[in-house]
Amino acid sequence: MTKQGLVLAETFGVDKTKATEGVWVELGNGAAIKVARAKNPKVNAFLQKELAPYRQQIQIGTLDPAILEDITYKAVAKHILLDWRGILSTERKEIPYSVETAEQFLRDMPDFAELVDQHSGNIANFRDSVIEDTSGKSSPPSSGGTNSVIPTSNSSEPSSEQASE
Repeated sequence: MTKQGLVLAETFGVDKTKATEGVWVELGNGAAIKVARAKNPKVNAFLQKELAPYRQQIQIGTLDPAILEDITYKAVAKHILLDWRGILSTERKEIPYSVETAEQFLRDMPDFAELVDQHSGNIANFRDSVIEDTSGKSSPPSSGGTNSVIPTSNSSEPSSEQASE
């Protein structure tokens, strides 16, 4: 008989390589995006460096939301949305990945940005291994999305994590 309880390392442990180098997420129709974990050292370092000149404004709540949004989209394009395949233009031509194109797509298509955010925040994408439940079936991925870095229209200030990273 197996002891009941929660093994934190199995539930919350992530593969550090997957977290920073990314995993491929299939989108359908032959398209896929490669996303790194929202909370990874490269994102944290980038945000810390880019937000440093604005520390005082962040602390007193006077940072222009457009500045935070700009920095955040750059962070996601450089350190979270790492690659793609099968992404087509309206003329059905493949669009090669670049950081600049990724950033523009994130800015222009909020639903795409939300999709990237959901996958980058889904811990199941970055786990060390698949977890087995007591019936022996693989557990489904969690909905994730708790590590959001994408700005929303209601978010004019960085989270305390973003401001302190």
